[in-house]
This record gives sequence, structure tokens and C-alpha cells, in this order.
Amino acid sequence: MVLRHDAYGFHMMNIIDYLIGNTDRHWGNWGFWVINAENRLGALHPLMDFNQAFQSYNTLDGQMSDSEKQNIPERCRNPWSTMCRA
Repeated sequence: MVLRHDAYGFHMMNIIDYLIGNTDRHWGNWGFWVINAENRLGALHPLMDFNQAFQSYNTLDGQMSDSEKQNIPERCRNPWSTMCRA
């Protein structure tokens, strides 16, 4: 259904997901603008479910290696955690 209504938006969203490391895109994570006056779907919603973005980028240099990740305490592995901030 997504491709049928907005193939360009679908492909662009996949490119953006790849660039920002969003690993949570699945078929339940697509939203559409609705044209109420015509009672039909419009284009894909441009900002839909990005809460997993950038989680693989733990440093300013990019993704950490597995050996680097092993040195981080478990409670600090979520980059959004406030438990390990200075």
C-alpha cells in the first residue's frame, strides 16, 4: 500500500533511515497525510517514528566497534540515558 500511494516518499524515507541509522522501520511505522475533503490518502508523513535514529552512533566519529562497546557499563549503553552523563 505504501509504494502504491507514495513510491518516492517510501524510497526517500528508506534512504534517510539508512543515513541516520534508524533500525526500527517496519510496515507498522508508516503514516500518511489524509486529504479529508476528498476522503483519500495523500503523501507519506515526512516524520514518522524516528525514535531509534542515531542509536548506533555512540561517538562523534560514528559507530563504535564491538570491543569498544564491551568496555561501556550496561546502564550506559543507551545513548539517551542520563545515568552516565557528566
